[in-house]
Amino acid sequence: MRPRKILLSALTVALLSAFAAVPALAASKQKIGSVRLNAKNRIETGGSITRDGVVQGDPAKGELGVWVNADSYQLESVRVTGGVGDNLPVGSVISVEAVLRTTDSDRSFSQTLSESDVHLSDNAVKVTELRRSKTRLIVGLRFPGIKGDFAEPEGVSWQKGALGQASWREPANTSGSYELVLRRGGDIVKRVFGVTGNSYNFYPYMTKSGNYSFRIRTEAKGSGKSSGFTESETQKVNAAQVSNGQGAVWDQTGKGDGSNIEKAGWIQSGGAWMYRFPDGSFKKDGFEKIEGKWYFFSSEGKMRTGWARAVSGWYYFAESGEMLSGWQDVNGKMYYLNADPDSATYGKMAANELIVDGNKYYYALADGQRAKGWVQLGDHWSYFYPESGEMARNTTVDTFYVDADGAWRH
Repeated sequence: MRPRKILLSALTVALLSAFAAVPALAASKQKIGSVRLNAKNRIETGGSITRDGVVQGDPAKGELGVWVNADSYQLESVRVTGGVGDNLPVGSVISVEAVLRTTDSDRSFSQTLSESDVHLSDNAVKVTELRRSKTRLIVGLRFPGIKGDFAEPEGVSWQKGALGQASWREPANTSGSYELVLRRGGDIVKRVFGVTGNSYNFYPYMTKSGNYSFRIRTEAKGSGKSSGFTESETQKVNAAQVSNGQGAVWDQTGKGDGSNIEKAGWIQSGGAWMYRFPDGSFKKDGFEKIEGKWYFFSSEGKMRTGWARAVSGWYYFAESGEMLSGWQDVNGKMYYLNADPDSATYGKMAANELIVDGNKYYYALADGQRAKGWVQLGDHWSYFYPESGEMARNTTVDTFYVDADGAWRH
C-alpha cells in the first residue's frame, strides 16, 4: 500500500498546483493604461468629408486620417460624427469616433484609463468622449477648424450721400470681423479693429480738409488667416465739410491732427518697451504679432520677457521680447513650447503631455520640464533617456523590457 500512498500524494500536489495556477494566470492579464493615436487633418477650404470618409492611415492632401502603431491594440473602425459636408469653409470643425480593440484575449483596457491617458500626435486635436469595455475603447475626437485665408471684403466704397460712411459687402468666406484704417493722403488718421456688419462711420475723425480713403480686411479668427487689404476710392472733404470731432474716440496722444504718426511703433519708456499704434493707443494685456513675430504685453502695456502666463497657459519670451517655440533650454532645463504656428496655442508650454516628434516620443512633466529616467504614465512606467529625453521603446533598460509603446511589461 505504501507505493499507492506516494502516488496519491503526488497526484494531490499536482492538482493543488494546477488550481493555484489559475488565479496567477488571471493576474498576469495585461492592462492597457494609455493609448496613442495618430490624427491628421489635411482637408482644405472648399473640401468635403463624408460619414465614412476617414482614412485609416496617414492621409493624402484633401483627406483626414486616424491610425495607430501599437502591438496591444488596433483601430477597429472610425467614422465622422460631426462636420460632414461639401465645400467646407474656413474654421469648419470635424468630429470623429474611433473604436480601438485589443489584439488578443490576454490584454484589456484598464478601468482607470481616462481622457488624459489618450495621447495624440497632434496636440490641437482634442478628446471629447471616452467609453470602454474590457476589449474595446471608444474615443471621440474633435479636430481644430480647417485652416485657410479669409476672403477680402467686397464692394468697398464710400456710401453716397453720407460723408465719411465707409461701406462694404461681406464675402462668403468671412470671420465676420474687420480691421479698417482711415487715411488722409499718406497719413494714418484712425485704425479700428473688430468691426462687425458692413459699414463704419469715419466722419468724426475727418477734422481736417483733404482727400480721405480707407483700407479694410477680414480679420483672423479661429483657424483662419486675415485676408489682404482692399482700398476704397478717395473722398474729398473741404474746409466747410470738416467734422468738429464730436463722437471721435482719441487716446491720450491722438488729437486727430496726425501729430502722433511719427511716434507710432516701438516706444521705450521708463526702461520698458511699449508698442503704440498709429492712432496713438498702446497695445496692452495680451499678444500682438509684429512683423511676423509674437510679443506679449502686460496690462500696463509693457513688453514681457522670460516666462509669462496667459489665459491659455505659460509662454516664454526672449530678451528681445520675441515669443519662442519648440524645444528651449531655460536655465539648463529643457521645455517644449508648441511649435505649430497655425495652432491656437502656438508657443504654449507643454505640461503633463506626451510630445510626438516624427517617430520619437518625449514627455513634459507637470512643471513643463522634459522627463528623464523612469516616469509613471497612467498605470505603467516608461523610461526616458536622460541626455536626449527620448522615450525608450521595444528595448531593455537596466534589465527591464519596455514594449513598442514604451511601457514596462512585467
